[in-house]
Amino acid sequence: LRLTAIHHKMKAVLPLLAIVLLAGISQCYGTLCDDGAAVDCFVEPCQVSNCDGVHEAKCIDDYCAGCKARWFVGETEVTEKCTVA
Repeated sequence: LRLTAIHHKMKAVLPLLAIVLLAGISQCYGTLCDDGAAVDCFVEPCQVSNCDGVHEAKCIDDYCAGCKARWFVGETEVTEKCTVA
């Protein structure tokens, strides 16, 4: 009887745990990759990239299908004007 009560509580907690884990992955990788192929990198791509030519540019680490630093001014991508590793 006691085991059954624990089992029911576990069933109630599992969906919540799944949501928390998925939210954590989303925070790590930003938006999910179209093909689901996010990769692990030795360093954050933005740590080995700079965009001195575009002062206002902000770097976003992109882990989809590789380790890429993508640079933006607002919503406009300016990566081609930057030095990326």
